[in-house]
Amino acid sequence: MSEVITNAEMAQVSTLAQKQLTLERRIAEEEELLKTLKKELAKINLDLLPSAMDELGISKITLSGAIGSIEIREEWHASLAGEKKAVAIAWLRATNNDDIITETVAVEFGKGEMEDAKTLLYLLEEKYGYAATETLNVNTSRFKALCKELLEAGHDVPLDDVGI
Repeated sequence: MSEVITNAEMAQVSTLAQKQLTLERRIAEEEELLKTLKKELAKINLDLLPSAMDELGISKITLSGAIGSIEIREEWHASLAGEKKAVAIAWLRATNNDDIITETVAVEFGKGEMEDAKTLLYLLEEKYGYAATETLNVNTSRFKALCKELLEAGHDVPLDDVGI
């Protein structure tokens, strides 16, 4: 690198920096547009089109040309975000369906403590005094399948409370 920076070299760096900022701004704008388009698609897909087809009493439509067909069918979605996760776990336990709950225990170790990290979890409190954290998880796909199975068998499932 030369000791003296020329105006041409600074102009090149400035042009690249400006292009970077422009691209970052464009990407942010396009991501916002994509979010808006996804919301609009979901509204049509999940609300407007099914309602319009339901009003006509049809559940399938074949579109002209090579576009294909659209069929209204029931789909199950599960979201175990926020408070719904705790409610779902409590419900799974109360209904003896807790076999799909998984448990993760994590312990953070500092530099030079790798040998301690290899010890078993039950030794941490008594022998080393490390504070461990516990996280309970439920596989969303398995939870969704179980709820669907239980509902189809006539069992009560608190759909809104557990995030279905």
